Amino acid sequence: MPVDAPGSQAGPAHSHPHRFRSSATIPGFVDFRGAAMSLLRGFLLLTGFYLLGESLAFVLDWPVSGGVVGMILMTLFLMVRGRVNKDLGMASQSLIAFLTMLIMPGVVGIYFLGEELAGQWLAIAGSLVVGTLLSVLTTLWLMARFMPTPQESPHD
Repeated sequence: MPVDAPGSQAGPAHSHPHRFRSSATIPGFVDFRGAAMSLLRGFLLLTGFYLLGESLAFVLDWPVSGGVVGMILMTLFLMVRGRVNKDLGMASQSLIAFLTMLIMPGVVGIYFLGEELAGQWLAIAGSLVVGTLLSVLTTLWLMARFMPTPQESPHD
């Protein structure tokens, strides 16, 4: 194939066939860049609210964890916005799979503090029962509030 001279009017027919080929046109190629970028943007948003909460808790000397402050700020942000964007939803869903690993440090801490908590078993058991009941009732209320009601069929 002859090389085009500088300034010639050669069109795409004379250019290299794979030079500007999109990865989406290669057979069998799956482009994960869009999903990966969406996931990264979601993690960036989660990390941003976490760091904002940590900063506020440190600067204002609040006796509350910075993660809790960040979660409250993110909840307020989402309430004002009125919806959860795709990026944040994707990042949050991917973290749910690791939820048990996030709980493990607390469980291990309780295991090693067994002697110090020995006289507190009634308070611990009561708080576990009350906390579980409140979380189940809250979940049921939220489901009843936000789940769509089934439409009646026209034959009824």
